[in-house]
Amino acid sequence: MATRRAWAEIDGPLQLRVRLATVAILAFGLIFFMAWVLWDQERLIASQQGEIKRFQEYVQHLEERLGILNQIRSYRSTLPDEEATALAHAVQQEARRYDLDWRLLLAIIRVESGFDPRARSPRGAVGLMQVMPPTFEEVAAELGWADWSPEELEDLRVNVRVGAHYLSSLVRRFGDLEKAVQAYYLGPSRITNPSDEWERLGRRYLEAVRISQSSS
Repeated sequence: MATRRAWAEIDGPLQLRVRLATVAILAFGLIFFMAWVLWDQERLIASQQGEIKRFQEYVQHLEERLGILNQIRSYRSTLPDEEATALAHAVQQEARRYDLDWRLLLAIIRVESGFDPRARSPRGAVGLMQVMPPTFEEVAAELGWADWSPEELEDLRVNVRVGAHYLSSLVRRFGDLEKAVQAYYLGPSRITNPSDEWERLGRRYLEAVRISQSSS
């Protein structure tokens, strides 16, 4: 009897410790499970928020392109739908690539070529943004394009890419958007070494671009 009582006295606290340990393990497991559930819910919510944000950005992207397309059609209603759509895509893409206002690109296109992709000037400027072949060669070298010829400027997407790149380089060079726009028309040397005649022509061109841009 004494031995049994002794074992009972030992076994009682042991069983209590086992029960407490079991409860602690279960409690820890429950806490871990709840933490995992909360983490998974937060991850799911974050993923859904990311999807919503991407969808909103996509909608804004489409709305912006539609706005560009509507402006093109209002400026040049005779431009075939396929070309107008391609031009809207090119203007939006290059404006974002070079951090330029798409309205400015449209204004320059309107002033330079009247939205005629096949426009050519007496001096040899080509396409929508009236890019000169030497300017094309300079930009092609900067972009690392190989085996390209000036005839590529007849492609409206290439023309807008080259024109936007050139304008962006002028903005960086002069640190002033207005000077860059005038240099696009006159040439950089006539901005760095101005004359009364060049300044007058530059102001006239800048005003025409402003008027066109404000109407978009």
